[in-house]
Amino acid sequence: MRIAISTLIARPGGANSHESYLLNLLRAMAGNSPEHDFILFVSPHNRELFSGFPGNWRLCALPKISSQGAASRIIWEQMVLPFLAAQKQADILHFPGTIGALWSPVKTVVTVHWDLDPMHKKSLSLTKQWYFRLFFKASALRAGRLLVPSAAFAEELAQRWGLPRERLAVVPHGVSGAFEKASLGEFPDRPDLPSHFILSVTNSLPHKNLPQQIRAFALLKKQIQSEVKLVLVGRISPSGLSQLLTEQGIPGDAVILLGPLSHEELPAIYRQARLYLTLSTTESAGMTLVEAMSSGLPVVASDIPAHREAGGKAPVFVSVQNEEQTAQAMRQLLDDPKEHRRRAEAGRLRSQAYSWEMAARKTLQAYQEAVAERERK
Repeated sequence: MRIAISTLIARPGGANSHESYLLNLLRAMAGNSPEHDFILFVSPHNRELFSGFPGNWRLCALPKISSQGAASRIIWEQMVLPFLAAQKQADILHFPGTIGALWSPVKTVVTVHWDLDPMHKKSLSLTKQWYFRLFFKASALRAGRLLVPSAAFAEELAQRWGLPRERLAVVPHGVSGAFEKASLGEFPDRPDLPSHFILSVTNSLPHKNLPQQIRAFALLKKQIQSEVKLVLVGRISPSGLSQLLTEQGIPGDAVILLGPLSHEELPAIYRQARLYLTLSTTESAGMTLVEAMSSGLPVVASDIPAHREAGGKAPVFVSVQNEEQTAQAMRQLLDDPKEHRRRAEAGRLRSQAYSWEMAARKTLQAYQEAVAERERK
C-alpha cells in the first residue's frame, strides 16, 4: 500500500495529546511496515519532527500557510490534501485529528479523539461545536475506517451519530516505554518537586472536573497529618486556581502548578509522585491513567466507561461528584503501604497490554480493510 498521512496537527514543543499520538504511532509503524510506502504531508513548522524515518517514508513539504492556525489547516485538509494524495497515487489518506475530508478521491481513514457528548460539549466554544456538527458526521460516513481509542467510545459514537459499527476500528493508544523506565529510576529527580505529592495531568476545561479535585484534596488535607501536596500539570489558569484554593481554604503552597509540559518531560514527574488522580466526567480513553500505571503509581479515577476499560481492576474508582469518597480513596492509598503496593503492581501489569507496536499493527490492519472494501465495490 501507499499511505498518505496529514501531520498538520503536530507542532514542535507541543503538549497536545494528539501530537503525542501521531508521533508515537508513526515511529512504531516505521519499525513494522517495510513493505508499504508512506507519504507524510508536513509543514515548515513541524518538518523537523519527522526526520530520521526509513527510506520507504517520504516527506511532502507544504507551504507555510498550510499550518498558520486552525482555519488554514482545515482548508488544506479539506481542499488540497485529498488531491495531492490522489496525485501521488496513494491508496489511503489518514487524517489523525478527528475530522477527515468531506470528499476525497482517495479512501480516507480518520482517528477520532473526542465527540460532542453532553459532558464534553461544556468544554467547547460555540464555534468549535458548530464546526464539529457541520463536518464530523459527513466526513465519518465517507471514511473507510474510523480509528477510536476504546470500545466504550466506539459504542457511544455509533449510537450518537448513527455510524455503522463495522466502520469503527478500536485501536487503543500505546504507552511510551519511558514511563516504565522512569519507574525503575532511569530518570533523575526534579529538585523543584516536593517529596510527597499527588499528581494530576489535567486542565481547566469543565469535563476535566478540576474543582472537584480541589474539593477532594481539601478534605484529604483535613484528614491527614502529612504534608502531602497536589501537583497539577496542564493548561490551568493561575488566577482561577488561586480562587478555587481560597474557596476551599487550602494554602497556596499546598498545590503546585507546573503548567503544560511536553510528553518527554512527563515520565520524571510521574516517577516522583505517590499516587495519580483523575476525575474527568467524560473521556474517549484513559491514557494518562495508563501512563500512571506504567510508571508504577496507584490510581484514583472517576468511574466512567473509558477509565474502567483502560484500568481494569487496578485503579480505585470513585463517583465523579463525591469528594468524600475520593478523599477516602486517596487517604487509604497514602496510609496503607500494602494496598499502595498492591494497586501499583496491578496497574503496572495492566499497562503492559498497551503498546504503540500493537496500535501500529491495528492501524495498518484498518488501512488494509478500508482498501479491500473499496476494491470490492
